[in-house]
Amino acid sequence: MRHAPYACRTRTEPPASMRPAEVIDAAAAARTPLAIDREPETRPLTFVCFQNCLQDSPAAKEVRDACSALASDERIRLEHVYPNRHESPEAGALRAADRARALGGALVAVGGDGTINLIAQLAIAHDCPMGIVPRGTFNFVAREHGIPETLDEAVAALLAAPIQPTQIARANERFFLVNASVGLYRRVLAEREWFKRSLGRHRAVAAMAAIVTALRACPMFRFSIDGASVHEQSRAATVLIGNNRLQLQLAGFDDIDTVGQGDLFCARMAATGRWRRLWAIARGAVGSLPTMPEIRAVRIRELRLDLPRRRRRDIGVALDGEIVRLTLPIQICACPDALRLIRPMRASVS
Repeated sequence: MRHAPYACRTRTEPPASMRPAEVIDAAAAARTPLAIDREPETRPLTFVCFQNCLQDSPAAKEVRDACSALASDERIRLEHVYPNRHESPEAGALRAADRARALGGALVAVGGDGTINLIAQLAIAHDCPMGIVPRGTFNFVAREHGIPETLDEAVAALLAAPIQPTQIARANERFFLVNASVGLYRRVLAEREWFKRSLGRHRAVAAMAAIVTALRACPMFRFSIDGASVHEQSRAATVLIGNNRLQLQLAGFDDIDTVGQGDLFCARMAATGRWRRLWAIARGAVGSLPTMPEIRAVRIRELRLDLPRRRRRDIGVALDGEIVRLTLPIQICACPDALRLIRPMRASVS
């Protein structure tokens, strides 16, 4: 095995004036069609792994050691890319994507769902197969697609599993694998990041952040939602579009068999008081959220989401836990088979 941890660190960086979001937009200029017929692909032998940490950190060394120990085939080439100290994660990820395309290899996300989302944007833009080594808190993407959560098992699966076409969803020009949300749920995710930075990345910390957010004053929005199976204007605390059956299943939703296979799932919570919001969090934790009368849900394939009374024509949207600003109206659709994901043949949701 050829192992080159720092091979990509001397490549030219994007212009300093370019904002992080624009790095992805610049790469997307070369995007290939999202749904095209492909012949079955052979497993790649070159893997460029991006991890959002410093190269000399214990987390980076742990992943490199696992890769070295498990990659016994001499034909396998592994390279590891990290952001420079004065570089944004987006710019570092773009260097990794450029390297993967130049080598004709796979682009691998090492991290949580936010890092996976970033790498998915670039894998589609660069027409590279994508791999995942989950190192996050919830790991919804990996668990949905049967990718192990333990480091050694995840690396072994990366090196042995085939490339399979996988659905991803799009909101305007941004992609997501787990969900997109506006309103209360987006605020919960934003608050969660602050709590995690202060108290650590644990699921109990995420639950505490959700409770604190629910107890605060929450602005209501008048949403306009248009799709093949839903047409309505209503006041709501939050709207969530799901592309991950595991997360929806844990919240208690049923009729989700086709989510991720051509369909998305739209759930919205009507305007309600803080104690009902807190009750919704409790119900979601035990898998009975859909029984609340404030919750309405339907399967969709595409959707147009707008806030007709909003003067400012952009809004904060959480995509797989990362907050971005999108221009209204937001066009949301499923993109079946658009992502070439390295994953086991049989995905096991757990």
